[in-house]
Amino acid sequence: MKIETYPGTTIVEPNLNPIVKKGLRGWLIGNPLQTADAPSQTIGKTIGLAVFASDALSSTAYATQEIMTILITAGAGALVAVFPISLAIVALMIIVTVSYQQTIHAYPGGGGAYIVARDNLGELPAQTAGAALLTDYILTVAVSISSGVAASAGAAQMMQKKSAKSGAKPVATRRVCASTLHRSTRLRV
Repeated sequence: MKIETYPGTTIVEPNLNPIVKKGLRGWLIGNPLQTADAPSQTIGKTIGLAVFASDALSSTAYATQEIMTILITAGAGALVAVFPISLAIVALMIIVTVSYQQTIHAYPGGGGAYIVARDNLGELPAQTAGAALLTDYILTVAVSISSGVAASAGAAQMMQKKSAKSGAKPVATRRVCASTLHRSTRLRV
């Protein structure tokens, strides 16, 4: 950093090429951004939706899957309820999207559920919102893992049935099924 002092004025020129130690953190995350570069490092709406809406999208996808499972278990007559339930889910997603847009406009510097609830409702509702989000994240991970295991188990069973029909050795089939199960659960987590 270069500092020059003139009568009545101090000029500070930041070092634009900081030397950062390349430890594990620096290798994984990279060099810190200069504050002046931060506005040019924004992401677009398409990438932002993929990155920041994954929680809502995964919750919606798993909920829809479970609703269909229950309706199929209930019988063919219950499948009439699929369309109204789908409309309710779409309405809920529209409400959440509008709510997010309002929050972004009201808190342009960033505002999570805790900050918004604290500013508008008080400390206790803010703590409740924070606890609800923490619970939601934990349950989303649990549902993702269980869904991955269920899909992997189904794939393993299908592979085992196909190998039994083709006359493949059971040991080889178990190895393939085990590696498939391991790969798919590792990818889902």
